[in-house]
Amino acid sequence: MRVVVDCRQMPSESNCSLTIAGEEDEVLRAAMQHAMDVHGHAESDELRDGIKAGMQPESSGQVSGYGTTMVGRLGRGSVDEFAGVLQEWERDRRVPGFLGAQLMVSDDGKTVVNTAVFTDAQAYARLGEDPAQGEWYRTRVAPMLDGEPQWIDGNWSVMYRQPAIVLPDQAAAPTPTSMAKPTAARR
Repeated sequence: MRVVVDCRQMPSESNCSLTIAGEEDEVLRAAMQHAMDVHGHAESDELRDGIKAGMQPESSGQVSGYGTTMVGRLGRGSVDEFAGVLQEWERDRRVPGFLGAQLMVSDDGKTVVNTAVFTDAQAYARLGEDPAQGEWYRTRVAPMLDGEPQWIDGNWSVMYRQPAIVLPDQAAAPTPTSMAKPTAARR
């Protein structure tokens, strides 16, 4: 089976856009070499395991993983400040197995929904066991929220779809994502 690894979804200090596709052993070999030559990583079992965890079947544009959704209300600070804290986390923490996140702000401007997707449940569990993560949440996120948020953990199945009609101002926009299970309104 052919697999793909997208460097944009791997923890890295640079904005690398390389995507590698092929048979699993070919992709692993090429991605290892790329990680060492371009990003300065040392050859290690940890690097090999991280690349394997980031492999997805080449196919339908579907990505699977494990993660969480947080639903909360902003108590202080602006949406931009809250988004900035989340962006700092992605940039500074570089958590192994982290694939991506999204932030939705409700029409009332106070309810926030943040999703975080990881390669698998083990990567997510390792983050939960990291004392630095608990400290970051207690000092950076919790003070911005009005009370304790709701957390929903589980498996993700995300499908990437091209828009049916591309308007001129959408031509350079990134591909939108949507959940694999359509809601009644989207059917």
